[in-house]
Amino acid sequence: MYYLKNQDMIIDKNDEESRYKALMDAFREDGFHKELEGVEKELRKWLAAWIKDMNRFDERLDNVYSIESRVKEARTFEEKLLRKDYIQKWDVSDSIKENQEYIRQNLTDLIGLRINCHFVNYEEAFYLYFKRTANNQNDFVFNFEENIIQKNGHTIYKFSGTYKGIYHFEVQIKSIVHNVWGEVEHKTVYKNPTYDGFFEQKKLISGTLHDVMLASDRELHTLFNMKETETQLLRSLFFIKTCDDVARKCRTKVLGEHYNSYFLAFPDEEPIKQYLVAILSGQEYHRSEVKVTTNAFYNQLYDKVLQVFPKFYLNCS
Repeated sequence: MYYLKNQDMIIDKNDEESRYKALMDAFREDGFHKELEGVEKELRKWLAAWIKDMNRFDERLDNVYSIESRVKEARTFEEKLLRKDYIQKWDVSDSIKENQEYIRQNLTDLIGLRINCHFVNYEEAFYLYFKRTANNQNDFVFNFEENIIQKNGHTIYKFSGTYKGIYHFEVQIKSIVHNVWGEVEHKTVYKNPTYDGFFEQKKLISGTLHDVMLASDRELHTLFNMKETETQLLRSLFFIKTCDDVARKCRTKVLGEHYNSYFLAFPDEEPIKQYLVAILSGQEYHRSEVKVTTNAFYNQLYDKVLQVFPKFYLNCS
């Protein structure tokens, strides 16, 4: 038998069934859950406000993250009691209130929050920001020293803490790729309740898929951040304003390769700028002549045009 400081008798350590029932009854009690749901809402608002103070690593940050939160469910609490052997390890009282207090103070992921961000490299950016500015948050004590390497060898960015010295919570930061892949891997590989003779094969497939999804994430991030240069914008606008006329004169609509060839042969952007200024302002444009200063220049230009327009296949006037 064991005793608390106030001399209230706790349940016999050997009576596992009674200890289990006492913890589950305390956790399921309606008032306890309403209390935790209220704290969950407070934490969600607090986390959103903390992010708003962030120096944006992306000007579209409001569009690249969202926040989810939850109070631990009874079934996952039960699973953790058994998996971590808390039924034996915890001091279990015959008082519901004392057991609830013990749960608040010892269950590190009692309240869970998750930041869902678009791309994998945002995970570390968010995490480092939180770690760097944690001292500015009142009513909180944080733990950034947790092991962030998972069983599968991959990194998960997370931290835990207590709110008002009472409520334990955990914050995870996950990209879309890691959300999808992690849920599937978690349930089919590491949280499968039955013996799985294909465990090693599934692990291998899961690892391969992770690499493929990471590669896709990198390409999507490149696409998301792709910005046209001034030259690309000029050339795109020049194409838009001239393509119909060129297609009509040349009797073809397959023009992409020919425009690329034109830009290679005539890289000077100034005539293009003058043309676009005139067209966009409604003025008449007068074509510019290419001044041939020497025979060497003429031959060089001729060779370049011949090279990029084979046999002057596109011959417009």
